[in-house]
Amino acid sequence: MKNQKNLKVKRLLKYAIFIIIIFLLSFYISYKFDIGGQFVSVVSEASTTTTTTTLKSNFKFITVESVNTTPTTYSTVTSTITTTSKTTVTVKYSGGGGGGEVRTTTTTVPKPVAKIIINEIMYNPVGSDVNNEWIEIYNNDTFDCDISDWKIFESNTNHRLTLQQGSMIIPSRTYAIMADNATNFLINHPNFNGTIIESSFSLSNDGEYITLKDYSLNVVDSVIYNSSYGGNGNNRTLERVENDWCESLVDGGTPGFANSVLSCVITTTTSTTTTSTTTTCYTTTTSTTTTSTSITTTSTTPYSTTTTTIECTTTTTIPTIANHVVISEFLVDSSSSESAFEFVELYNPTDQIVNITDWDIAYKSANGISWGKIADINGSIQVYGFFLIGGNAIVPTPDIIDTSLGFSKTGGHIALRNDTNYIIDKVGYGNAIDSENQACLNPPTDKSMERKPGYLNSTAGNGWDSDNNLEDFILRDLPEPQNSSFFEIPY
Repeated sequence: MKNQKNLKVKRLLKYAIFIIIIFLLSFYISYKFDIGGQFVSVVSEASTTTTTTTLKSNFKFITVESVNTTPTTYSTVTSTITTTSKTTVTVKYSGGGGGGEVRTTTTTVPKPVAKIIINEIMYNPVGSDVNNEWIEIYNNDTFDCDISDWKIFESNTNHRLTLQQGSMIIPSRTYAIMADNATNFLINHPNFNGTIIESSFSLSNDGEYITLKDYSLNVVDSVIYNSSYGGNGNNRTLERVENDWCESLVDGGTPGFANSVLSCVITTTTSTTTTSTTTTCYTTTTSTTTTSTSITTTSTTPYSTTTTTIECTTTTTIPTIANHVVISEFLVDSSSSESAFEFVELYNPTDQIVNITDWDIAYKSANGISWGKIADINGSIQVYGFFLIGGNAIVPTPDIIDTSLGFSKTGGHIALRNDTNYIIDKVGYGNAIDSENQACLNPPTDKSMERKPGYLNSTAGNGWDSDNNLEDFILRDLPEPQNSSFFEIPY
C-alpha cells in the first residue's frame, strides 16, 4: 500500500516536472531578453511579421520597425544621419540563429531652432521695386541653424525659400539675405559674398507685417514696418536696433554687415484722444539733418469720436570727418606669406594736398610702451586721395613696397607719425590697451579693418573719426587696399 502511494507521488512529480519543462520551453521559444535588458519579440524565420523594438540611442528612445527578424541577443546603433527635421538611424542586429542583419528606420526628432531675427528691410528701392527688394536676417544665437524648409510670410501670404548662393545653414552671429531676385541683388551689391536666398515676396511700400517661420511653421520672428520710419524710395533701408526701426545712414543699406544706425530711441505718450510718437536715430554727433511728418486720422463710433495724431521726427547725425590724414584700412594676418600681403592704407579727407615726406608708420605691441618705426614714407597724398604701404604681392601695387611690417595677429597699435614723430593718427586692434578710446576688432586671417564709411558707402572716402577705434572701424571680408591712383569724396 505504501509502495503504491509512493509510486503515485512519483508519477505526479514527473507530470509536474514535464509540465514545467513544457512551460519554460514555450516561454523560451516565444520570448527572449537581450544582454541590455531590452525586450525583443521573436518570430519564426519563415514568417513575415512586423515587430517593434524599443532601443536606446545616445539622444533619445527610437522605435525600430523590423521585418523577418530572427532570434537575436542584442542590437547596436551603428550610425545616424541628420537632415532638416529627421534623423535616420541604422541599427545592426547581431547574434541569434540568423547572424547579423542590418535594419534602417527613420524617426522624427525636433531640429534646434536658433534665434534668427529680421534685421534689415529694403522695401521701396529707387526705381522699380520688382526684383530689387530684400530682407536681411541675422543668427543671433550661439549655434549654427539649418533654415531649409523655413518660410517667410508677408501678412498672411507665405513664400518658400530657395538657395542661390552660400548655404542654408546660417552660422552663429552671421547674416543672410532673402531677395526677390538674387541676380539683381548681386548687381546692386557686387561685393556681397554671403548667403543669398531667393523668395517671391513683394513688400508693401506703405508697410506691413513680416513673419519668419521654421519648418514646423512655428514663429521664429515677426516685425511690423511702416513707411513713416524712413527708407521710402530714397535708396535707404530700415535697420533694426533692438525692437525699433530706423532709416539707414548710408545708401543701399548694409546687407551682410553691422547696421549703420547705432541707437534708436522711441518716446511714446498716450492720452484718451491723442498718441504722439517721437523717433530719434543717431550716432556720434556733429552735423544733423532733421525731417518731420505728421499723420492725423479720425474714427467715429456710435457714442464718441476719437482723433489720433502720430508725429515722427527722424534726426540723422553724421560723425565728424577728420581734418587730417588717417589710417583708413589695414591687414595684419594672411594665410599666405604675411610679409607679402600685410598693408596699411592712408586717406586724405581734406581739400588740401598733404606732403608726407619723412613721415613714417610706427608700431607697438598690445601692451607696449614705446613706438618703433616700421616703414618710411615719402611723397604726398592728393585731395581725397589714398596712399598704400605694404607687401610685394598686393594688388594694386603699393606706393611704398615694404615686406617688414610684422604686425601681431592678436593685437597691437599702428600709428601714422609726421617728420617730428608727432602722432597724426593711431588705431589699436584686438587686445591693445592704448587705442583711441576702445580698440577695434582683431581682424581674422585674410580680412581687414576699414574706417567708415567703407563698404557702407562704396563711393565715399574713409574719413569718419569719432576718436573711438571700435566705432570708426568695421570688418571687411574682402580687403580693398587702394593706392594713390584712387580718389573718393568723403561722406
